[in-house]
Amino acid sequence: MVYRAKDICSAAFYNDVQRLRLLATQGVPGGVIDNEEDPLEDAEEEAIDANPEMVNLLAQYELGAASDDDYEGGKNDAAQVDDDVDDEELQQADLALFRRIVRREIREAALARNLNTPGLLQVGTNPVEITPHGVFFSIREDPQGGSGEAGGPSQGESSRDTGEEAVIPLRVSWKPSKRSPLRASPLHWAVLGRSHEAIRLLIELGADARQEIHQDVGFTPDLLPSPTMNHTAERGGCPIRGLTPEELAIANRSDATLKVLRAAVATRSQILERRSEEKQNIEGRLEQRKARREKERLSREQRRMQEEEFEESAYSGNGGSEEPEQYYHT
Repeated sequence: MVYRAKDICSAAFYNDVQRLRLLATQGVPGGVIDNEEDPLEDAEEEAIDANPEMVNLLAQYELGAASDDDYEGGKNDAAQVDDDVDDEELQQADLALFRRIVRREIREAALARNLNTPGLLQVGTNPVEITPHGVFFSIREDPQGGSGEAGGPSQGESSRDTGEEAVIPLRVSWKPSKRSPLRASPLHWAVLGRSHEAIRLLIELGADARQEIHQDVGFTPDLLPSPTMNHTAERGGCPIRGLTPEELAIANRSDATLKVLRAAVATRSQILERRSEEKQNIEGRLEQRKARREKERLSREQRRMQEEEFEESAYSGNGGSEEPEQYYHT
């Protein structure tokens, strides 16, 4: 019987979705279940308002309450006052929506730290006898990969006919191995274990589907599978780069797993696109109200200046009328 270790990589590999959710949300604001509709607590709102993005937004779009002096000499009617009050309420409502967006972004940043940290698979029969396993490759002859390949003989043409050396097509696949220290993300391990529910959950929580395995594992260059890996010799070792979860599924010919992965990524991309549009719409409304308030303020200021100039011109036009009137009465 295989003992399932209580780490996130092992939970992903063995499709232990319940434990995977608990480990992924450990130490994350909001906990296991986060309801975006929950109202912000006072302490939470203060922390969000201290976020640099929120600080800039408040400084840029806060309308503030208009004073009575703003209406003196201009359109000082009840309709204008009501419009400004409505704008202030709508602005505060959109700022509250933006705070929830910032809260979600803070939560997802914390989730990403848990979801995208590479680790080893822990395998054993009991909690005491556990052996760490890394990702390792195997190379074998691929009977399906040689026909018609560039650089090799085409169908109906042998190496004897062409006079060239026979090319043996090879297939590179990946598996857990206790000989390998190569760490991988939980999503890599879920793909390697063909754990479909774990893949869906990891992508839903925000795992990076483009993350690559990148680690100097100390292998010599002649041991690495050059057909799929980019490698250069460094200090007697060789860094492995470029293996995404999708490429891992393709290399292992896990067609069903690849389909699940791509569907989950497509769904996640649509969600992120809608969120981006929502954020842009909120910022657009905030900008429109701020611009309208500023336009009205400048308009009132211009009318006030015009009225003052009119009064000054009227007074200067009657500058000599006061004394002649007094002389006439005398």
